Amino acid sequence: MHSEVHIEVVKDAFYKEKDQKTKESYADIVTETDQAVEKLIISLLQEKYPTHRFIGEESTAEGKKVEWTDAPTWIIDPIDGTANFVHSIPQTCVCIGLSINKQKSVVITEAGNSRDPQILATKMSNVHRVVEASHGVRMIGSAAVNLCMVASGSGEAYYEYGIHIWDFAAAGIIFTEAGGLLLDPAGGEVDFLSRRVMGACNQEIADQLSPLLNHIEFERD
Repeated sequence: MHSEVHIEVVKDAFYKEKDQKTKESYADIVTETDQAVEKLIISLLQEKYPTHRFIGEESTAEGKKVEWTDAPTWIIDPIDGTANFVHSIPQTCVCIGLSINKQKSVVITEAGNSRDPQILATKMSNVHRVVEASHGVRMIGSAAVNLCMVASGSGEAYYEYGIHIWDFAAAGIIFTEAGGLLLDPAGGEVDFLSRRVMGACNQEIADQLSPLLNHIEFERD
């Protein structure tokens, strides 16, 4: 698959007015470009790998069930950081990961939004405690970019609740290959369908961050 094909679609639309709609909440938005890029990626991959399976953010939003098995499965977020993309903020990327036997194998990354009052209050209280215990918090607007920044040494940890597998499966490969620890925020092994994740540069940081968080349970993908 020629990655420049779908990237050109994103670049062409970047500074143009976007036709946007909402999904789960008013903060969870999708554009025609998200949908077009996902369809293009799947079409190109199906042509080359007709027996492979796919998990895509936009096809899931349209009602397709998430089925993550041992079969070769491409996990796609056509535009991670859609809110940034809508406002022409550069911290957005296309994420494509391949899992085989539920193990992440290949990644192409090119560089939680629930407004439920109780969930939002928990998230804000988490931020408050983390701010008090750290040098500061940065919210970039893209899970993949956040993980890659920690992987590059620009941060020490990242966590998110309400996330989906397509948001971090691809960047998770970069993160772990760089030596980072990808975990459940409660400190155990990460569950890619649990809709929550924590990435830390080492175990000491993970052990400091996890107790600060009130952990949120979501319905599994």
